[in-house]
Amino acid sequence: MSVASDAARVQVDLQRLERLLDGIEGGPGALVHRLLQLASQDEAAFWKLLDSSDVWGGAGSLASAALAPNPGHPDAQWRDRVREIREILMDIGAMLMASGRAHPGISSWVLAFSNWNRGEI
Repeated sequence: MSVASDAARVQVDLQRLERLLDGIEGGPGALVHRLLQLASQDEAAFWKLLDSSDVWGGAGSLASAALAPNPGHPDAQWRDRVREIREILMDIGAMLMASGRAHPGISSWVLAFSNWNRGEI
């Protein structure tokens, strides 16, 4: 897959993620919005940020948004939303690892998300 097609695929995922993160405390949606801006303005900066601790680090990272408390949605709806957030992040993480871009936290997050979704946690 080419870098251009990777970027296009990630942009679609990020647009979905931006909608899903709406209303989650801590501003993870702002980071997604920034990534979407960079994708059309500065591709090198886009890839650098996408493969950074801001996305794949610990507390406060975009990946940690999948651990956010329910902001008041019905429980089943919230579980479905979190599952979809995890699936999107797993897809992006797998693509980054396959392309040779690999923040050290990516593999741990992808494994955790996979296990949690499989275990319906």
